[in-house]
Amino acid sequence: MNAKHIIFIFLILTFQPSFSQNPKPIDKFQSSIGYGVTGYGNLVFLGSSYFFDDIRSLGLDFSRRNYAEALNGKMFNHEIYGLTSRLDIHLEKTNIFPKGIDVYFGINLGFYYWNKLENYDGQFYSGFNIGAQVGGAYFFSNKMGIKFELLGPNDCLGAKIGLIYKLTNCSF
Repeated sequence: MNAKHIIFIFLILTFQPSFSQNPKPIDKFQSSIGYGVTGYGNLVFLGSSYFFDDIRSLGLDFSRRNYAEALNGKMFNHEIYGLTSRLDIHLEKTNIFPKGIDVYFGINLGFYYWNKLENYDGQFYSGFNIGAQVGGAYFFSNKMGIKFELLGPNDCLGAKIGLIYKLTNCSF
């Protein structure tokens, strides 16, 4: 399964609720896409979150990283894929911050897959990791916003920036 297949499956799972029978309107989904920098290379990510109330959300992120490493006089280019579940606490509805600003923090559990390169004698770190994130979002409309997030120490420390889109009138 390549990255195009994974992105296609992600999009179907994200937008599928809007096409189901017996709709019950909700405004509890948001999706994000963006770019990040980590200790193990630059990443692109897709994410989706479901809000079970005004404060808590459960999400799933997919990321792909490129990481170049020089080892024993040779250059190796790794591809690192990540699938991360996350639980966040959002402070947007607490009236602590101005309207349109959401500050959040949470924990995550992810699986990261490093491709195994031929003739590579170094370590690679495929496996499960636990980490945390803290971030903020600014919504410049009812549906669109930008986000900034710090993450770690799961497989490495890093930062992400991206766009957020709130899916409204979705149904189950």
